[in-house]
Amino acid sequence: AENVTSLFVGKFGTIISGSWDCTAKVWVNRKCTMTLTGHSFAVWAVAILPEVGIMVTASADKLIKLWKAGVSTHTLSGHTDAVRSLAVISSSEFLSAGNDASVRRWSTTGDCLGTYYGHDNYIYSISLLGGGGWVTSGEDRSVRVWRDNAVVQTIYLPAISVWSVAALTNGDIAAATNDGCVRIFTCDPARQATQEIQEIYETELSKVALAAQQELGGVKLTDLPGAEALYEPGARDGQQKMVRNGDAVSVHSWNMAEQKWDKIGDVVGAAGGTTETSGKKLYMGKEWDFVFDIEIDEPKSTLKLPYNTTDSPFMAAQQFIHKNDLSQYYLEEIAQHIITHSGGQKVGTDDGGNSDPLTGGSSYTTGALQAGGGGGGGGAGSAGGFFDPLTGGGYVSGSGGVETGQGPRVPPPDPWMQGAYRTEESMDTGEVAKNSYFPLNEFL
Repeated sequence: AENVTSLFVGKFGTIISGSWDCTAKVWVNRKCTMTLTGHSFAVWAVAILPEVGIMVTASADKLIKLWKAGVSTHTLSGHTDAVRSLAVISSSEFLSAGNDASVRRWSTTGDCLGTYYGHDNYIYSISLLGGGGWVTSGEDRSVRVWRDNAVVQTIYLPAISVWSVAALTNGDIAAATNDGCVRIFTCDPARQATQEIQEIYETELSKVALAAQQELGGVKLTDLPGAEALYEPGARDGQQKMVRNGDAVSVHSWNMAEQKWDKIGDVVGAAGGTTETSGKKLYMGKEWDFVFDIEIDEPKSTLKLPYNTTDSPFMAAQQFIHKNDLSQYYLEEIAQHIITHSGGQKVGTDDGGNSDPLTGGSSYTTGALQAGGGGGGGGAGSAGGFFDPLTGGGYVSGSGGVETGQGPRVPPPDPWMQGAYRTEESMDTGEVAKNSYFPLNEFL
């Protein structure tokens, strides 16, 4: 059995569930009556269209499938990355959102009726609002409200990932983030938080530090405008502007409703030292701990691989393979090259870190596999190699790759497209997270 990623309850109590096992299951009266098989990777979202008996599944294989009576009737392609969420508009139309930062509108005939962009990163969740609009959330720290197929409001949160968003029956919007909080936003003045709570929220939002390599993109500090630039109104809601104040740089977002710039964070390291004094390597306008030259045999070429010691060697190798459209056969060799030439630094620390919202498990760290119960632990070059936390498999170190068993050589699995990593540990501490921004008992 694999982790269940999504649930949808139909009009008459029929339940459909999606899972990392690449299937969706249909449940009636607590019994599994059907298994929908056809996706090649994890099923991230499921839905049932009302009155027509059509079921919808969305997967990490970038495809959406329509099903009737357990048979796939249409396969919809268009997304260029994993499809993460679905929202049913009517018996004949629905919306999808995914890691390609797009929202798509589909018909039950298999036609794509529109493609809409508004996020800067992965979209994790989509929910319908009244009046024909919808709301989305994603990896760009934001919840975005859509009307007439365009973003009309951007709400930034003091967190990194906004994992899920839901439109409530009273018109409010609830957003769940990686810091363990659920925050509720409303248009009704009667339900809005007190001025004191709103000021606390804005203070927390302004303190969120943004990585310089993410926000600056190689822009020189001297090229940025001063605070006087905030007197000029923005062109659209959510428009971002960086301004400098001495050696500090802050990021502001245009609030169309209130006609003002809201500070949403400070850029860390914007006025740091040079690559010579910091020991960093500059590549594509960003600073890295290492920039490796990777020799590729087919086609014969030398490619640059930037790497920070806080990254996972296997994830960095996988990103490199995706970006350059290389074979999965290179994964082990590239990851081992990174481990060897970066000194084998571990990812993160042994305490703290973010948790996986689907499983509750802790952030992962890479380390050497223990070879049996006796003998001391081994380093990168010892028996056993390294353990990949994304797939749960062991990767054996070697300069020329690995032969796995007998028979034809099988490429390592792609951890990104298998539905992310699996954890078994529970994060239940018995404590209830306190929401200091918008107490739920006052607004729900």
